[in-house]
Amino acid sequence: EAQEEVRIAQMEEKEVQRKHAMHAKRAAIEARIERNMKMAKKIEKKRKTDFFAKQDHHENLRREHLEQQAQDRELQARQNDLMEQRRLMVVAQARRDGERRKEELQERFEEEELNVQRVKEARDRNHMLQREKKTLRTSMKLENVNRVKRIQEYKRLETLRRIHEGDKRISEMMERKTDIVETRKKNALQVKIQKDMLMHMMDEAKTNGTKATKMIKEFLETGESGGGGGGGSKKKSKKKAITGGASRSQSAGALDTTNQLGPKPSAPSLEKRLEAQAGAGETGGDVRPYVSPYETGEMAAEEAPATVTF
Repeated sequence: EAQEEVRIAQMEEKEVQRKHAMHAKRAAIEARIERNMKMAKKIEKKRKTDFFAKQDHHENLRREHLEQQAQDRELQARQNDLMEQRRLMVVAQARRDGERRKEELQERFEEEELNVQRVKEARDRNHMLQREKKTLRTSMKLENVNRVKRIQEYKRLETLRRIHEGDKRISEMMERKTDIVETRKKNALQVKIQKDMLMHMMDEAKTNGTKATKMIKEFLETGESGGGGGGGSKKKSKKKAITGGASRSQSAGALDTTNQLGPKPSAPSLEKRLEAQAGAGETGGDVRPYVSPYETGEMAAEEAPATVTF
């Protein structure tokens, strides 16, 4: 019985536990159902909220779309107005451009006409300048030809003048040469005569010194050893010979006779030579006869000096 009581007590306890478990399970189920109901309500509310939000969103979108369409229509109308204005402006601009182009073409045509006129004038002026240049070149060529002819004529006349002057100078030189040769011949002959007279006086001086000195003085004064009446004529002939040679040399062109006849001989004077010869004769020296260089012929006479200093 005790075991039965224990078993009943256990059974009762198990029943109580089962009831408690069922009660807890029912409470859990009810709590879960309540939670589910709350969740469902919440979900439904959220779904309604989302629906209305979507509806509002779509309504806003539709309203915005309508507003956008209205704006687009207004913008399109404005664009159409602007395009019309632009078309009118383009048409007006095209009309103005056409007018300006016409004016530019007219101005260009007028400028081309002016350019053509200027080119024509320049071409005519160039042609005129070319003709003037050609005429000037022709005249310059003719002037050069005439100048060359004048120069050639002047050169020819100058050459002829020089030739004539050369011929005249040659003729004068030949005449002067002939006069010089004749003068030399005459001077050589006169010198030979004087030398012979001096030799005669020197021969007399060997015999009589006083007489020789007197004869020398008379000879120097009169040009004759005897001192008679023929002295004046010989002196005059000597002067004529000297003046004649001088006049001929002056007419020949006033040339330098010293250069033509050669340098003067550097011989001692006649008095010194006579004194030396007289002194040699008195002392009994050997006196050789004088040999004249003009006795060798006519060539020697031409080569002798023209003047002799005594």
